[in-house]
Amino acid sequence: MSALSRVLNLLRRERIRREIDEELASHLAEAVERGRDLEEAKRALGSTLRLREQSRDERLAIWLESFLSDIVFGVRQIWKNKAPSLAAVLSLALAIGACATTFRLVDSLLLRPLPVAEPEDLFSVVYRSSMPDWSGAWRDNSYPTFLELRDAAAPDAELIAHSRVQRRELRFPTASSFEPANLQYVSGRFFPVLGLEPSLGRLLSPDDDRSAGQHPVAVLSEDYWRARFGADPEALGSTFELGSTSFEVVGVVRGPFTGVEPGRPTDVFVPTMMARDILDPSRSGFRILGRWRGEALGAPTEQQLGTLWKAIEDARWTQIGMVSRDWLDRYLASSRLTVEGASRGASQQQETYGPALLALLCLAAFVLMIACANVANLMFGLAVTRSRELSLRSALGAGRRRLIRLLVTETSALGLCAALLGALFSLAAAPRILERLTTAETPLQLGLPLDGRFVVFCLSLALLVCVLCGLAPALRASSLQIGPALKNGNEALRQRRLSSFLLGAQLAFCTVVILAGGAFATSLVRLSALPTGFDSEGLVNLEVSADPPQPEAIWTEAERQLGETVGVLAASTSGWPLLDGSSSNGRVIAQGGASSDVFVEFYCISSDWLRTLQIPLLEGSPLRPSDRYPGNIIVNESFAQLFYDGASVVGRTVQRVGENDRRTDLQVVGRIPDVKQNELRDEALPVIYVPCAATSAEGDDADRRWANFVLRTDPDVPDTLERAVALANAFPGLRVRRTRTQESIIAQDTLRERLLASLGLFFSGVALLLTSLGLFATLHSLFRRRRKDVGIRIALGGNPARIALAASRDVALTLAAAVLAGLVVGGFGLRRLQPLLFEVEANDTSVLAAPVLLVVAAAVVAALPAMLRAVRTHPIEVLRED
Repeated sequence: MSALSRVLNLLRRERIRREIDEELASHLAEAVERGRDLEEAKRALGSTLRLREQSRDERLAIWLESFLSDIVFGVRQIWKNKAPSLAAVLSLALAIGACATTFRLVDSLLLRPLPVAEPEDLFSVVYRSSMPDWSGAWRDNSYPTFLELRDAAAPDAELIAHSRVQRRELRFPTASSFEPANLQYVSGRFFPVLGLEPSLGRLLSPDDDRSAGQHPVAVLSEDYWRARFGADPEALGSTFELGSTSFEVVGVVRGPFTGVEPGRPTDVFVPTMMARDILDPSRSGFRILGRWRGEALGAPTEQQLGTLWKAIEDARWTQIGMVSRDWLDRYLASSRLTVEGASRGASQQQETYGPALLALLCLAAFVLMIACANVANLMFGLAVTRSRELSLRSALGAGRRRLIRLLVTETSALGLCAALLGALFSLAAAPRILERLTTAETPLQLGLPLDGRFVVFCLSLALLVCVLCGLAPALRASSLQIGPALKNGNEALRQRRLSSFLLGAQLAFCTVVILAGGAFATSLVRLSALPTGFDSEGLVNLEVSADPPQPEAIWTEAERQLGETVGVLAASTSGWPLLDGSSSNGRVIAQGGASSDVFVEFYCISSDWLRTLQIPLLEGSPLRPSDRYPGNIIVNESFAQLFYDGASVVGRTVQRVGENDRRTDLQVVGRIPDVKQNELRDEALPVIYVPCAATSAEGDDADRRWANFVLRTDPDVPDTLERAVALANAFPGLRVRRTRTQESIIAQDTLRERLLASLGLFFSGVALLLTSLGLFATLHSLFRRRRKDVGIRIALGGNPARIALAASRDVALTLAAAVLAGLVVGGFGLRRLQPLLFEVEANDTSVLAAPVLLVVAAAVVAALPAMLRAVRTHPIEVLRED
């Protein structure tokens, strides 16, 4: 009989039983018809039971039937022990849900390959420098640099360029206002190299990317096409305005492809030649991707590109003329080009949030280990109570393998239920976490598909749970000796080493999780407490653009009228909002100063900027409304300390070194305290504050295309922001692109830290709860087993409290050893997490004390009920129990 037929026969077991009985009866009837006595025929036929079982074995898949029976029996056992089973399922579900939620985010951002042809062949060009004042890694290039590298790599690889994803505002003819979209500039061979095809129209080609500003065409992503146009084919040929340029939509890229920057999906792709100042060697903003050709090896090509890149950089910086020869030589000697795999893309979001999500995934794994140890202890206790049952099964012929399969099947049912609940928890939790990371200022956008990767991960966790929670108790329970177990089931499992080990593992893991969660929370508190140097309450930033550029008189009048708006206490202008990550630097020569080859930050402001931000003046005077660049400037305290050792700076002359070594004289008229410029984490940088108003080469006021209006608003006056936006938009040529409060920008700057702190504390609370339950169950079982011993000691005159403490001495030693081990492991982990922490060291006493106090407090609280019950033990009741 075929295997399939034997499996299908499981669905008609009653029919098979009747057929076997009928066949046996027919054999007996046939023997009687031949004249044999019925009893003699039965003896000749043999054991009916044995024949019936042999026939069933031939017609049914016995292993599958046994497995199904084990599942049914396991479900009955779970139902029989409702309370412990429910506790096990819920604790495992919470831990699995935490792991699954974090995995979905990690998978979408870091692990999922790009939806392109052969992503494993893609690579990214990265530059690294160990120069003290220019150290780090970056990917940005000028477009001329890309063109030279592309031609040099042509025999072995094909290079393509793309800009970072930019949030821009488009206006379609059918729309009454501008609407935001993620836009990216890409080179002409971008789509062919990635192996992408159009689902509508055509994609960009090299012909679209040959002449600057000559081919205003665009390609939409399929997701954007469906969301914006409802998948309408009429979108092909439509136009939209981007600044003063009108672009035509020529195609839609097929499939789920939304760019090569995970976390920042691209809606609109346009040719690189449509970018402003594309051929300017001083403007860098393009990243390089490549694909190997044929059997090309990476190392030789990387060396060739590295040598060529240094020559290009030498010529480029020499042409720009903004740095000294000594600085350029040191920069080239300490820098190198590297090639890294880019099958999963490369984005700023990966660099910012990737390490944080991996750290959270490790914490979730520790929480899962705690839950598994807790449930394994629970299963071990249940196995103790079932020792007689298992011994009887062994006495009736069940082998050790059969008993292990029975117990593991029961645990598998728990694991599958927990995995299902954990997956449902992840479905709700992952989008909520992503919402906290997806704002207008930090648009982290990830797809969270429910595909085979997520299912396999959840099933793998369920399998891990089955192995960790069920295998050890099953092996222990299946090794029972029949005689002692039948006499007294609890005596067969008297040794408690496994239980102590599991308890110690829970305590150690819990210490590690609490230590990490406390470190993340402490880091957030210390980062948030940093002084910014200005008062952020009530500050609002209006980022305004003008296309075409508008004269200075328009900007000055707009600032004046904004300052007179109802609800606005003060108004000023700056280049961009503080702490939004933007920066502009250059080399200066300080006349009479200690250094002449240092890069400083430049930040443009208007005359009322200090008053608006409530920044005190330490020395000199503020800028005047009539000041223009180049001319008077203000410097910060770090600049004065670096160049003049803190001496008076008013009246000093500073030369800014520009292109072709052109020197611009700037006169210092004031000094202010250090103000946080780019990020809260940054050390104080030397900053020069210049007037936003500038004079042209002809000596007239230069037109401007961008400004950031900083308003200090009265919180008691409603609708102030709406009035200010309407006023700014009413000026000819001006348009408010974005409004942000300064407090929201500061909150954005601590977004990663807040994510780590909130989830770290959540994982710490879960770990502490699970460990407390494990401690309670272990101590309750310990005192229950030693109840008779405690009763006898009390009867002999022992002090109940001392007896209870002596009984829990082993647990106390386990607690001490586990906490110490957890601190050692956690301290090593904190050293690896230093890039994610702020002013938190591995030997920080305040951080190390928290897990010790919490775990010890949890142990005391968990031990009190069991110890009180032991203290109240009545000797006569205990002695009468047997």
